[in-house]
Amino acid sequence: MVMNLEINTAVPHGELAKSLADKLRFYIADTPVPVGGRLPSNREIARAANVSQVTARMAVLALAREGLLESRSGCGTYVVRAPSQLPLARGGKPKKIGIVLSPWDSESEVVWNNRDVLAEVVGNVSAAGKLTIFTYEQWLEYAAGDPNDMIRENELDTLVWFYVGYREIAFVARLEQQEFRQLLIHRRPFGLHSPVIRGDNAAGINRIFDSLSAGERERLLILSGDPTQSVYSTHYAAIAERMGREPTGDELLILPLAPFPRWTALVLREELTRLRPRAVIDLAGYINPLSALGETFHRSIGSPRLFSFTLPTAWQAEHKLHYTFLQPEWGAAAKTLREFFLAREIPETTVWPLKLREF
Repeated sequence: MVMNLEINTAVPHGELAKSLADKLRFYIADTPVPVGGRLPSNREIARAANVSQVTARMAVLALAREGLLESRSGCGTYVVRAPSQLPLARGGKPKKIGIVLSPWDSESEVVWNNRDVLAEVVGNVSAAGKLTIFTYEQWLEYAAGDPNDMIRENELDTLVWFYVGYREIAFVARLEQQEFRQLLIHRRPFGLHSPVIRGDNAAGINRIFDSLSAGERERLLILSGDPTQSVYSTHYAAIAERMGREPTGDELLILPLAPFPRWTALVLREELTRLRPRAVIDLAGYINPLSALGETFHRSIGSPRLFSFTLPTAWQAEHKLHYTFLQPEWGAAAKTLREFFLAREIPETTVWPLKLREF
């Protein structure tokens, strides 16, 4: 049998051996190579995967550490245990589904703009199979070691990601190479190919601009994270189309998604005091530190209209700052979710509408 060990060599160098080790598991199971059977040489594996022999050797050693393989001096490498818990279950309806929540969710509190879609996912999962929910912190614990352990230990055959950032991209890409069933919620970073369900951000921007007065458009402030990230591409394209140009200078405030919302609030206080905008569009969840500034401060700068694609978490909601939320109509994604959990083909991208809701 010809070895099909092709992997995406564009993944970070440190991930190549892990990707190849995953491919080798499936080669052993699918060929199959029985217990006691001899694995092809490292040179043959390297040639089939288009990687160096060093990478091939590292992949084989990883499987040896797991107890699947054994190297015998002068004789080669042999299978000593069948890979019974593979990080993949191809074909058929999902039976064991994992949901990885976002960094802003916890076991006790799911951020409001995730609650409804999580309910839709859970509702469809319950009819499909067993469900395990992982907080982002739990995922990071697995990622610090071998992230495949999350799949193997819980015998997962499907993953639903509520957030895919730089820590997750390489792992999601590796699973895509193995045809592992995945669904992304909210965003699909550049280079990934799993189906995604996200909001119609361009239509949301248009609804905001339709509601702005001439004075508000003249003194508009856009709050954003790194504009080079693909998550903001549709927002920026729609904004540029409505403005007739890219936002520049004091129209755009770029802040890192700092882990300290109170620090971010101090920066926002200083900039809002200086700029005194008539309207603010929040693209990246800054409604949380904005809310922390409180109503008194917002009145002091002229009570600018606030728009956000994010609902505040419970802590920030205590401030009860009035603003307009781009509320997703999750029902539009219900059919896609049902089809996904029935193992049927779904669109590469499913978009749910966004409507303005006073909050």
